[in-house]
Amino acid sequence: MKKCLSGLIIFLFLFMIACTNTDGGNNQSEKKEENGDKTPNTLELWTPVDVELMEGWVSAYQTENPNITIIIQEHTWEEYWSKLPLAMKSGNGPDLFYQNTLYLQNTIEYSEPYDDSIIKKNEVENNYSHIESHFIDDEIYYVPMGYYTGIIMYDESAWEQKGFDGTNYPKTWEELIAMANEFELFDQDGKMVRNGFTYAGMEEALVWSLNYQQGMPMFTADGIPNINTNITMKSIEIMGELNNDYKNVTPGWKQLADGYVVMAYGYGADYARLKEEYPNIDVGIMSIPKMDDQVAVVESKSMEISLGISKYIKEDNKSNANEFIKFIINNEQLLTEYAVHKGAYPARSSLKDASEIAENHLFQVQGSYINQSMYPGPIPETLHRVYDRLFEEILQEEKELDVALMDAQKEAEEIVSEINFKPVEDQYDFYDDLQFK
Repeated sequence: MKKCLSGLIIFLFLFMIACTNTDGGNNQSEKKEENGDKTPNTLELWTPVDVELMEGWVSAYQTENPNITIIIQEHTWEEYWSKLPLAMKSGNGPDLFYQNTLYLQNTIEYSEPYDDSIIKKNEVENNYSHIESHFIDDEIYYVPMGYYTGIIMYDESAWEQKGFDGTNYPKTWEELIAMANEFELFDQDGKMVRNGFTYAGMEEALVWSLNYQQGMPMFTADGIPNINTNITMKSIEIMGELNNDYKNVTPGWKQLADGYVVMAYGYGADYARLKEEYPNIDVGIMSIPKMDDQVAVVESKSMEISLGISKYIKEDNKSNANEFIKFIINNEQLLTEYAVHKGAYPARSSLKDASEIAENHLFQVQGSYINQSMYPGPIPETLHRVYDRLFEEILQEEKELDVALMDAQKEAEEIVSEINFKPVEDQYDFYDDLQFK
């Protein structure tokens, strides 16, 4: 009996030990599962664009830093800009995220400035022109990746039929208007079957450039939009002469590919997309005309910017996020690939003489006036909508121009009065050459 009891006690003792070990194992497993992707060496990156490009960045970085994991999460464009601020506000957003100047007003309060011990301000200042116009409260939240400026794309075969080539392109807006008229074709019923020129999808950018060429910035010194002015009215009248049959609102690069138009105003991004989707089409590019040889500012410009860091990122991951961004903005091969893919003139000064940039015809055209192009600041998307409505009213709904300008001015002033937006036009050297400040 004693022997049986003794055996039973030993059995129960071993059973208890086994149970204790099993519980401990489960706890460890749960801990690993809990931490999962939240370890200090794992970063989450959100983007609505360029996933393949960013996968290349991650692959190149992880080759040198195999202990760092970067997970890319893709969203649609529409979903992204509503979901991102909400996720960051709740503290559940990504560590790194795609930024766009249109939406900086929505995301900057949830963003962490770059760490100056890793991304040094003096090095950034040495590598980018007018970089001070991008600082926010003297902190760096992004650097320019590439600039978009206007170009004119044209159907080379249509030009050849008229005896034009890349050496005798129009130098003034008057010459461009005359050329556009020559290329118009109509059927026997008088319906236009081919337009000479279009700026569809680029109305806002073109009116800004025409205003700049006439010596007027986009904003007053007090940050009030310059919309309801005689200069804007003249610019829109010029646009009416360039395209007096504004019925097709399909983007200009697409109209060009479809053979409906001979010339189209667009950004380098439009040209890059055209060549990607229609690789066999013969399309040339030329610089935009000028009002005269004395213009101080030839073009407005917008840009692509580097990734943002969430202010809610875990302390252990901040240095990893900064090191990844530093790796990208200092990797000239990746930046060159980015510029070519996006059709965006490289912002980093050291790239301008690289053969892949210097021998690229798009960048040769953009480079001829990139230093006379002005970036007005991170204009919020709500203000862009004002211009969208303005052109919709005057070009499609045939609203009286003076009334449309007056209404747009009022709406724009209401918007800027409610946001913390400061234009940066006055930080350019040639700002003083503008006459109607």
